[in-house]
Amino acid sequence: MTESLTGRLADSSRSRSHASWWLLARHRGGQTEVLTLTCSGYEMLPLFGFREEAEMYLQIEKLDDDWQIRKTSAGELLSVLTGPYASVRSVAIDPYPSTLSYEAAEPAGIDPERFVSRVMRGEA
Repeated sequence: MTESLTGRLADSSRSRSHASWWLLARHRGGQTEVLTLTCSGYEMLPLFGFREEAEMYLQIEKLDDDWQIRKTSAGELLSVLTGPYASVRSVAIDPYPSTLSYEAAEPAGIDPERFVSRVMRGEA
C-alpha cells in the first residue's frame, strides 16, 4: 500500500481540485498525534469534510482538552496515510460520535487506497 500511496503523493501536483479535510489532532512530546478509532481490532482514521462536523464530534465525544481540530490538505493527508499512520486500514468520513450511534454499529469506512484515488481524481 505504501508504494502505491507514495506514488500518488508524488503525482498530486497533476491532480484536479483538492478538498479541505479536518482531522482531530494533539501535540504530545513534540509530536503531532492524530486521533484514530479502533473498530473490529483495526485502526480507522476519522476524517471530517466540514469543520462543524469535527466540532460536533469533539464536543459530543468529550475528548481531552488537548485534542484540536486541524485543517489538512490532500497532500498532508496523503503524507499521514503513508507515514506514521500507514497501519490505518480504513478512513471514516464524518463518523457519528459513539454516543449517537447504535452500540452494534461501527463507523463505515473506505479503504485508504480507494480514498486516496478518489482524492487524487478530485472526486472526494
